[in-house]
Amino acid sequence: MAIIVGIGWLIILCTFIVFFAAGAISQHEKKRVAKDMEDPYSYLFDIYEE
Repeated sequence: MAIIVGIGWLIILCTFIVFFAAGAISQHEKKRVAKDMEDPYSYLFDIYEE
């Protein structure tokens, strides 16, 4: 029973991580100004917005 509960919590935790990551990415896309970026995934590494 403990294994099933642990797997359930793991699934819930992963769901929250995906949900919040998707929200953060969509907010970044809304705030993005017209920048010429060659790499479509460069916003994932743009920490200090330099």
